[in-house]
Amino acid sequence: MTAVARQAPSVRSWPHAVLVAALVLWLPTMVPLWLGPLADLSPGVVTNYLRTVPVLPGVLLPVLLQAQGAWFWFEGAIASMVVFLVFLLAMRELPRPWSIALQVAVGGTVLFESMVFAYLLSE
Repeated sequence: MTAVARQAPSVRSWPHAVLVAALVLWLPTMVPLWLGPLADLSPGVVTNYLRTVPVLPGVLLPVLLQAQGAWFWFEGAIASMVVFLVFLLAMRELPRPWSIALQVAVGGTVLFESMVFAYLLSE
């Protein structure tokens, strides 16, 4: 007789993991609009910043590769989606203490990255 291994239920459902991943990756990108270097700038600079928000979690790759034009957006979008998918799977499968620690680390990293990017954009 074969024994069937019981699988532990997932820590989070897929919709909840998607919501957590999206909030942790894109909510910190709004902080420079209120507390950072973009708070008192012209609407043109703010508009340029808001255009980059979708690729902001992965903007480090195109910046390091010094991409320009369409390649900047393409590389940033690919890097952002890879970060999102890996983070989504981590939020789905990690136990709660590890999940919270990872959320704080990733959210802090995205916040730092968005503040630096907003500062460089405002110059």
